[in-house]
Amino acid sequence: MDRRFTDRDRKCHKVMTYLNMARKELRIKDHTGQFLVFYFTKQADAILVFHLFKKKTQETPVQEIETGKKRLKEMKS
Repeated sequence: MDRRFTDRDRKCHKVMTYLNMARKELRIKDHTGQFLVFYFTKQADAILVFHLFKKKTQETPVQEIETGKKRLKEMKS
């Protein structure tokens, strides 16, 4: 399937500087709320999802960031 990214798609993900690494987050919205997915692409054909949670506030909660850091560290070791 050939799918081109739109401007809306580009706004849905960003580099997570708060994890001190070039990992990315993906924001997903549906009728039940907004979700944040932390992921890492080590190879062109693989995506590693290491944390997902439902957002309830404007800012990303520190607890969720810490959980993401811990899981990423565990997966890399």
